[in-house]
Amino acid sequence: EKDKGFLSRPEIAAVINVLKAVDNPLLDIPLAGAMLSEMFLFTPDELAEIRAESRKLPLYSSVKSAAENVNEKAKNFISVLDSLRKAAAYERSDTVIEKLYDITSFPQVMRSCDGGELKLANLRLLIKYAADREKNGAHGLSSFVRFIGRLEERNADLKPAGSSGDGGNCVRIMS
Repeated sequence: EKDKGFLSRPEIAAVINVLKAVDNPLLDIPLAGAMLSEMFLFTPDELAEIRAESRKLPLYSSVKSAAENVNEKAKNFISVLDSLRKAAAYERSDTVIEKLYDITSFPQVMRSCDGGELKLANLRLLIKYAADREKNGAHGLSSFVRFIGRLEERNADLKPAGSSGDGGNCVRIMS
């Protein structure tokens, strides 16, 4: 997993999908990716069941309908998405990511997985990348999502945590 690029790491891809869904919930692929992630734990069968209710509408409409029809998972997902959309209207992108982490406890979940410290470091690094963009004049979640989209279009990437020379907190024992 150390050889994977930053944006393709599962923990980062999950957060990016949520951020894209917050920015534009009518994009079905990021919305489905967010729902299927370890953050929200929808199963493919649950997603298919929600989708089957109204195939001609965007997935977001199907999820909202399921939430209104007492699907607790869908209700929680829509609640988180709405909360983040409100925050994204006036908060910095790094603040929105922190809010996502606080609401979902995703960093704690990732920390408990194999390679958890590296996953946690990558999640923190995503906040740093967003904060750096804000400092350089690119304000808001939409700007950060567009930046990530441009990187993906060009098959470019960001440096992941644990890369050589990242200056992380570590002790090297040399013999």
